[in-house]
Amino acid sequence: MNDNLSPTILLIFLLVAIISTQSEKPISNRPFPYKIIAHRGASLYAPEHTSAAIEKAIKMNADYVEVDVQLSKDGHPVLFHDLMLDRTTNGTGPIYKQTLNELKKLDAGNWFHPSFYGQKILTLSEALERYQSQIRFLIEIKNPEMYPSIEKQLAKTLTKAVPKSNLNDIIIQSFDLDTVKRLSKMIPQLQTGLICNIHSEISQQEILKWAKHFDYVNPYFLTVNERLVNVLQQTGIKTFPWVIYHPETALKMFSYGVDGIITNDPLLKYTLPTNIQLNHNKETKSFKYHQQEDENLNNWSSFLKKIIRNCIDLLSRSH
Repeated sequence: MNDNLSPTILLIFLLVAIISTQSEKPISNRPFPYKIIAHRGASLYAPEHTSAAIEKAIKMNADYVEVDVQLSKDGHPVLFHDLMLDRTTNGTGPIYKQTLNELKKLDAGNWFHPSFYGQKILTLSEALERYQSQIRFLIEIKNPEMYPSIEKQLAKTLTKAVPKSNLNDIIIQSFDLDTVKRLSKMIPQLQTGLICNIHSEISQQEILKWAKHFDYVNPYFLTVNERLVNVLQQTGIKTFPWVIYHPETALKMFSYGVDGIITNDPLLKYTLPTNIQLNHNKETKSFKYHQQEDENLNNWSSFLKKIIRNCIDLLSRSH
């Protein structure tokens, strides 16, 4: 890398730090007709799956936090996306080869920015006990083929950490249909979701089959169109496409009639026009959901993020 770009790198780190510390009070809680699901927490602003990311999602008024769950070597459900520890911690190797005690010694924040040094890998139990009263959980069972006992461990954790009357607030999802069905049999109160593979083309017959078992079908956003959403809704299935990065994509998804979006940026809804007219299913949704202070926040956040993207583009062209 060119040494002359070091000021650019420093600028990126500075802007990330500014964004990550802005707005310590909750963002305005004005009505918004679609659910916002914070992908691994507010992972644009804080290291994914950490307390910092979940707390920022709460402050940014996300409706759900989406978390990935795997098992430690000694069988504890932990929040972690990758099979390997290397990308988001100072550890190495597969997560399933480390005990919970060993995982807790790792740093899970410094990779994102030094200001997050000291953030730890969370257990599912810790996350639920700390945050379930403030935000709902969309839990993805990650790599179930690696963990034969994961459904039993999740059932044990959920029944212990979540009051029975609140279990219906939890959505369990996976790419694996049978994994979700097994856990649903153990805890029937749970809502269930199927994630569609990134390359899948979804047929109407498949959707009708899924309707018997799932409350949600959550597809990769490039596979979503109005016909698909209409068929899902006709069978009583809701949908949260993933992962939405840009306002234009969010508007397109909303125009199809989706129930919400999964995004790294819970503030995305504040980047949309103040007046939106969306037509689907022969109905029109019109809403005005934020006022000047929200627009000021959005303008500042968008300005900083544009600078970061430009800096990253400059760095990528230097290689």
